[in-house]
Amino acid sequence: MKAIFPPSTPQSAYILGFYAADGNLASKCTYAISQKEKCILEKMERYISGKGLDCSVYSYLNKDLHKLDVKSNRDCEFLSRNNLGRGKTYFAKDIEIDRHLLIYFVIGLIDGDGHISGTTNIYSASRVFSTWVVRILNDIGICASLKERLRLNRLNYVPMYDIKINDLGSLLRLYCFSRKLDFVLDRKWDKLRASVTKKIKSRSRRSRPIKTGNKVEVECTCGTKLMRQENEIKHHRPTCKACVYKYTRINRVCTMCKESYHAARNQKTPMCTSCRLQLKEKTKLDRKKDRECKWIRQCRHCDKSIIRRYTNKTGLYLCQEHSKYSYMYKS
Repeated sequence: MKAIFPPSTPQSAYILGFYAADGNLASKCTYAISQKEKCILEKMERYISGKGLDCSVYSYLNKDLHKLDVKSNRDCEFLSRNNLGRGKTYFAKDIEIDRHLLIYFVIGLIDGDGHISGTTNIYSASRVFSTWVVRILNDIGICASLKERLRLNRLNYVPMYDIKINDLGSLLRLYCFSRKLDFVLDRKWDKLRASVTKKIKSRSRRSRPIKTGNKVEVECTCGTKLMRQENEIKHHRPTCKACVYKYTRINRVCTMCKESYHAARNQKTPMCTSCRLQLKEKTKLDRKKDRECKWIRQCRHCDKSIIRRYTNKTGLYLCQEHSKYSYMYKS
């Protein structure tokens, strides 16, 4: 009998991943894949029918949803054997698939149950299946992490597992392999391409030019001769240390000692270094005195000052002399 599972081509591995996300086992010989976009199901139908299988696409009347039905006993046996039958949402496990087709399986998962923004996320309710996906992604060189969170399902909270791919190299690799397939959800991969190009541009702006080449003699705006490398001159205007100090610092007057000093333009409170250190020490001493004053009290029967934390058990503020006769005093 004819079948496409276990997958032997990138297209069949993609369909298996798509089924693991948005498919269900309708009967012993029929499985279905549901999706809002009809064009992707029609492309799958053309590929599956080209393999000699009986398949057709249906549209729901009341919902904006379409379904692809495929009839194959061997495919249904393979899905049941790999825990992708009924209850696969919570009980899916490892799947029999070749190593070189794993990345196409993951691309199908992303198109089915994935979300692409700045990062790529895959959602699943099965812990065993999620850990297996993270393990195979790391094995094939794609950095992925797993996070567990709770989701409200009707009246109960159920665990949901989020597989996150954030590495720029991993995202680029996924996008390049998605271009090799005949059918993918273009809206998702166009969004991934836009986010990846944005990240590459932002990195190129932040990165400094690589200093290569021989040193060349150049002149600063003030006329000072400098030695700079050729590649550095293309990106930065050559300036000497005196000009940098001149344009970034200005003369200011200290608010405490009234003396002039050099300071940065963006300094909020004009104060020289010595006055700033004196003020810092003074505030430390003031805070210490305030903290000690909270504990100082006077004896009830004389003018001696005592520390509140060292009073006797009666709760009376008494000095050492009067505390001997504390039983004579009432609180």
